[in-house]
Amino acid sequence: MKRLVALGLVVAFVIPAAADDLNPASWRGREDTVFAEWDFPTEADIHPDPCSYYGPGYDDTYVWDETGWTYHDNFGGRQGVWQISGEGGWDVANYLPTLGGKDIQIQITYYGDLEGMYTYAEDFIPEYVEETVDLTIDSTQDLGNGWTYALLTGKFTTFNPDMESYYPYASGGTPPTGGLYVDQIVIETLHHTPEPATIVLLGLGGLVVVWRRR
Repeated sequence: MKRLVALGLVVAFVIPAAADDLNPASWRGREDTVFAEWDFPTEADIHPDPCSYYGPGYDDTYVWDETGWTYHDNFGGRQGVWQISGEGGWDVANYLPTLGGKDIQIQITYYGDLEGMYTYAEDFIPEYVEETVDLTIDSTQDLGNGWTYALLTGKFTTFNPDMESYYPYASGGTPPTGGLYVDQIVIETLHHTPEPATIVLLGLGGLVVVWRRR
């Protein structure tokens, strides 16, 4: 019994809980899903928390182009906060690209104004496809001291890319100019497996591409 208690304490110490992981996705932990959580303990940590990551391509899941952002060790009563200004966002790696689409859920803790978020991806499967998705803010919650929690959802309807980028503003809007601060973000995706008929069409499409190249 003592060993079990000790093991529980070790696990609790090694795997930190996401502070504002208030609405875990219903599919978390299933096959063909990704779970990536950033709480930014240091400026150098552009990759998600390794203890809170589930999915392929860990090194390909990271904060990109954050050089225009400002890192704060402490801001608004929270530790490890990015002040977002200009371009930049989060790249999330997935499994092999296919048709079939995918569901997306994001939890973000922020200070300031978050008008929206969008995601964009492009791939060749077997022909070039791209899709932009403006995420819907399903709900928000006042966390006090100026901080807000938001739950956003969206869906790729055309395909499941091998990687997509997430931006902290709407696709028709402009990047933040320094008035948005992010303390934590949790991004989760669920890959939809294509129907058998779609798989057959993909196979035929691939044969056509090979024939054209010859």
